Amino acid sequence: MNKRLYPKITNIETTNLCNFNCPICVEKTPPYGFLKMDLLDKIIYYNQKILRGQKIWLHFRGEPLLHKDLFQIIEKLNEVGVETRLSTNGFLLTQPNIEKILSSKLGGIVVSLITLNPRMYQKLRGNSYFLTVKNNLLNLIKQAKKVGSQLKIQVMGLNYGCEKEITKFINYFHQKGVEVAIHQYSTRLGKSRYQPKGVNLPSWVKRYPCYWLFNNIIILFDGSVTTCCHDLSGRMIVGNLKDFGYSILSIWNSKEYDLLRNNHERMIFNKACRNCVDWVYGHPQTKKYYVCIYPVRGNRYFL
Repeated sequence: MNKRLYPKITNIETTNLCNFNCPICVEKTPPYGFLKMDLLDKIIYYNQKILRGQKIWLHFRGEPLLHKDLFQIIEKLNEVGVETRLSTNGFLLTQPNIEKILSSKLGGIVVSLITLNPRMYQKLRGNSYFLTVKNNLLNLIKQAKKVGSQLKIQVMGLNYGCEKEITKFINYFHQKGVEVAIHQYSTRLGKSRYQPKGVNLPSWVKRYPCYWLFNNIIILFDGSVTTCCHDLSGRMIVGNLKDFGYSILSIWNSKEYDLLRNNHERMIFNKACRNCVDWVYGHPQTKKYYVCIYPVRGNRYFL
């Protein structure tokens, strides 16, 4: 598998702190923190060429609306040609925050409602905020239409095994004029606290080197870099940008990163990779995909 010349920067994590403690997530462990503006300034200064034209999510392990400087981060990245997006659990989509979002340069927002079933929501989220989040989301949709916003709004649902409820979820939000993304369940490299049955792999599936190692990186709030979108425990950190002169290309081409790639090409899977089952998504033999997008108009497509 060939390594990309310039990696796709999928996420710059604004914080790993969250206002929820969901069973479907991993157990959070210190250190906790927020992306500091001086670190962001260094990332921008030393990586302007690679940043331009990127579409970057401003979340990873936490709730981005907790960051007091979130809208300044959006502005700074927009100035160097980055389209920013974020995913939120929706609890902090208050009217003041909605107004800030709609007046910002944010390109897209995903609201993770998961389900229209309040009891299932409580099981997966571990709280009873379903109505609050749903009403916040509906208000965001309403306010965006009212001001004629170009912000792309998407609502996220989770495939927890009930096709009727998934269909109801998709139809409900299509009637609201909103695109829907249905995510498959992820074990978070075996660290999710919610482990339903049915995630075992077929014995005939041959494992391939991981796509992420050769194409994408994630920058955590403290400048650390991880290789995997499922690594919410930070077990696959390959280094910190500060040790590479804040250069994304330097860490991308580092011996540490290349060692991981070489091991995968030799079918050697160490650390968290050994416990991973999420590599099946996008695999040519399984034809499984982690995310299925249902546009309001047009055919569904997979990511």
